Amino acid sequence: DLMDTTKAVSVGKLLSAQFILTGSVIEMPSSVVIFARIVNVETGEVESAAQVIVPKSREVSALL
Repeated sequence: DLMDTTKAVSVGKLLSAQFILTGSVIEMPSSVVIFARIVNVETGEVESAAQVIVPKSREVSALL
């Protein structure tokens, strides 16, 4: 439910934040896909978005 930008903005305002980072992590058999967005709490606009694919290693697996 917090993936909705309007709800992320509400949470950011409660925290007195200027920006909030939202996203998801998807585990694949040999990699991990990370989606992230930086949302401006004042305007509700997505300031930046990124997708990163990280090869799975012992260290990455330990973080999941």
